[in-house]
Amino acid sequence: MVSLIAAVAKSEEVNLFRRFALMERWSVADGIPLTDLIDPTDSSILHMSEWATGCVTSALDLAIGQAVGHVPGAPPPPTV
Repeated sequence: MVSLIAAVAKSEEVNLFRRFALMERWSVADGIPLTDLIDPTDSSILHMSEWATGCVTSALDLAIGQAVGHVPGAPPPPTV
């Protein structure tokens, strides 16, 4: 599925945020347990936990900000 989505994004010339790769890195390289990434109430294990959703949102916000740059009139990005 990941490669199909990437192929469509490439053929349509749109940007692709690789959420699966990000979550895989968290799990494999950073050692974050899947139980922290998946919603514990979801037996299908398809939905992210609130914590993981917040982390993905932050990563996507950062990626968009780096791609677009500062937008005049917008508040400055938060400092970390």
